[in-house]
Amino acid sequence: SDFFNRAAPKTQAYIIFQLLETLSHLQEHYVIHSDFRGANILVVGSNGGDIDAVRIGLADFGFAKDLCHHTMIYDRRTLVSFKKEMNQSYLPPELQLASFSRTNNAWHYCHGMDLWSCGLTILELYAGNYGITEKIKSEKRQAESEEAVSRAIRGLRNAMPASVQEICRILLSYKSEDRNLHQAKQLAGELCWPDVVRGGEDQAEEARRFLSNEPRSTDLRKLLKFKFISESCVSHT
Repeated sequence: SDFFNRAAPKTQAYIIFQLLETLSHLQEHYVIHSDFRGANILVVGSNGGDIDAVRIGLADFGFAKDLCHHTMIYDRRTLVSFKKEMNQSYLPPELQLASFSRTNNAWHYCHGMDLWSCGLTILELYAGNYGITEKIKSEKRQAESEEAVSRAIRGLRNAMPASVQEICRILLSYKSEDRNLHQAKQLAGELCWPDVVRGGEDQAEEARRFLSNEPRSTDLRKLLKFKFISESCVSHT
């Protein structure tokens, strides 16, 4: 958080973009990290003005889940164990409320859990502390949760760009299916490389398609083929 707050706005945006790219990479390989939070984010690089100078890594895959083989939980004991494995402060609403009944005898888990944790992490990076998200973490009902998210974002509106506010709203949607990683990643990409919006129409459209593609690891060398990105946004030698 200290490193993030000292970074230039463009570098902050690029850190967020890399976090979302990391989640895209996990989705591509059918993996849920299950413990996505600031303490498990590794930062390598300098705090210079070059956005390409900072690299983000994700650590601690001890609780990661493989979606290739399992996506459902069928008994109460396994569900309780699953909840305990995850960091309790970052449980999404659907996991806080998960239970079994006569009409509900299975529980499905998916990538939306990591997206929720990422949204909380981004808020905490801008806040510089963990207190701002405590209310969000404690709310289980939809109306209260949505109000807590809006209140936390409003509290950071002077420090957080409008695009990042929208990213947080997307990632902290109450329903897991409403957390749209592709949309959030595109907003972050356009914040890093604003000329994607302002550049020539043909190049801008091609760059937008690149930024909104299905999850994959982004190769910045491919972005450099867009002349306006190469000249304006990325220092490349």
